[in-house]
Amino acid sequence: MKRWTQINNFPIRYKLIFHFLLISILPIFCLALLVSWTVERVMEEQVNDNTIQLIDKVNETFEFYISNLQNYTYMIANNDEVQQFLETSEIDPAVLSDNKYEIQRFLRDFTAVSSEVAGGIMVVNHKGDYISNELYAPSVMELTEASWYQEAVNNQGIFKIIGRPMERRLNSIVDYQNDDVVTVVRAINDPFTEEVQGVVLIDLKLRVIAETVKDVTLGKSGYLMVMDDNGNNIYQLPNPFWIKCH
Repeated sequence: MKRWTQINNFPIRYKLIFHFLLISILPIFCLALLVSWTVERVMEEQVNDNTIQLIDKVNETFEFYISNLQNYTYMIANNDEVQQFLETSEIDPAVLSDNKYEIQRFLRDFTAVSSEVAGGIMVVNHKGDYISNELYAPSVMELTEASWYQEAVNNQGIFKIIGRPMERRLNSIVDYQNDDVVTVVRAINDPFTEEVQGVVLIDLKLRVIAETVKDVTLGKSGYLMVMDDNGNNIYQLPNPFWIKCH
């Protein structure tokens, strides 16, 4: 009360200046807050739109490669030599040797024309026998009991992305490890009986995904990672925080 009384004792000139400043500054302050909020909201919407566009671009690229691999599984399954390998219960060793050579040459054609294929393509029949262009399995391993084979069977002929195969126990004659690829599988079913004839496995180069994702930054500190339908990590930048800080 005493302070207000002191203000009232000010000369009229100072009172007018005080009221003028109060009337002038308050609207400017409110306008500044409104402009700041509007600009921030517009920028946030632009960042969100840009983020969605980047994610869509990565999805389109990834789906393009996955669609190619899916088509390859159908082409492999419809090959005459592959069908003979899958359907025949007993094959003459000489015929089997020629058949195996033709299938391996057929599988190598996919790795020759498709940069996204890491090289590993394997066809496994329902008895556990396999033919591959570059992959091989331990002789004591029952392939039909492998987790990736069972996942393909459980998916009932629908193409499935396994992700990064950590313990599949398959080796390659070329210089790449399981951590360098993303594995996709599809079961081959008899069109009449629906019985499983075998499974096709293909390795996708992880580098293909890395090249698509590595230059994508989301906002100031975000980064993009690729996950499968089960939420398992397929690819993530090796040092995202290092990249953000530099």
